[in-house]
Amino acid sequence: MDFLIIDSRYCVLYDGDYFIESRLAISYGRNVTIEMNKEVCYEVCDAMGNVVDTFRGRPFLTPSLQHGDFVFGLHVICVNPLDEKVQIVDGWITSYAAKGDEGKEEIIKKARLLFGEISEEDYKWLNAGDDLEIRNIGMRPMKTPQYIQGLLCNDF
Repeated sequence: MDFLIIDSRYCVLYDGDYFIESRLAISYGRNVTIEMNKEVCYEVCDAMGNVVDTFRGRPFLTPSLQHGDFVFGLHVICVNPLDEKVQIVDGWITSYAAKGDEGKEEIIKKARLLFGEISEEDYKWLNAGDDLEIRNIGMRPMKTPQYIQGLLCNDF
């Protein structure tokens, strides 16, 4: 079974038009990092769209490569505070190794450890980057976790 564990910390962001509740989440599931990190061929184009060079390399913006059948992933999510529906905003920030035989309690314990390693400053930066204004930061567990994209959302 795949899991998405949602951190209790959150940032309220403001983009000039509306407010967003942003959180970090840890996923656990089948290892997709191997496929995502396969070498690809890139075409380098000039401003007119003309190909000026080609090269092979690891895809941009992919999670770190993990080996084994299962993996933990770190993601940015947005939560609608009214109905607590969740949307994954950033596909992958990074990935962490998993043994593959973890039970639900061990998965949640590992997620707590990984969340605990993220400082408040890093938490703010991962959620807001340099573009969005942070209006509030706090801690509030979600009351009614929702199912999204086939992942079971757990809060603790």
